[in-house]
Amino acid sequence: MTNEDASRRAILIAVALGLARPLVDAILITLPDPLPRLIVTATLSLGYAYPDPTSHFLIWLMNTAAFAVIYGTIFGVPLGLASRQSPFPAWGCFTVASLVSLLAVSIYDLGIVPGIANFAKCVLFVPEQWFFFLCICLTAVVIARMIHGRTRRAVAP
Repeated sequence: MTNEDASRRAILIAVALGLARPLVDAILITLPDPLPRLIVTATLSLGYAYPDPTSHFLIWLMNTAAFAVIYGTIFGVPLGLASRQSPFPAWGCFTVASLVSLLAVSIYDLGIVPGIANFAKCVLFVPEQWFFFLCICLTAVVIARMIHGRTRRAVAP
């Protein structure tokens, strides 16, 4: 397989993963999640009372970090494995496909104008979403470096 074919394959996989993002979101939302309960318990065990503003920030921070790891594993690992060279083009295609699919779902659910407004409010202006995209990128880069670093060392004399 040539590098051009490998790049096309990586971009196709990235687009497919990006289009599957709303489905993964729906599955993660509907699963019974002991994760938030575990995070709240960990925050309380650290000695922070629940009405304390610090506890709210810690709960948000730990919840965001946990879901960033989950999204990085679900999407970043396949992107890193699929890309033979740099995973950045595949990640860019994944990000665009993911945003387009989230916009399409929002428009389908609410109509054109309210759907676009909801998309902007719930996706574009939410820092957690961009943190998730960043973690997916970092996971893809780490996986690609691990895979390609080993193949280069194996080929070198």
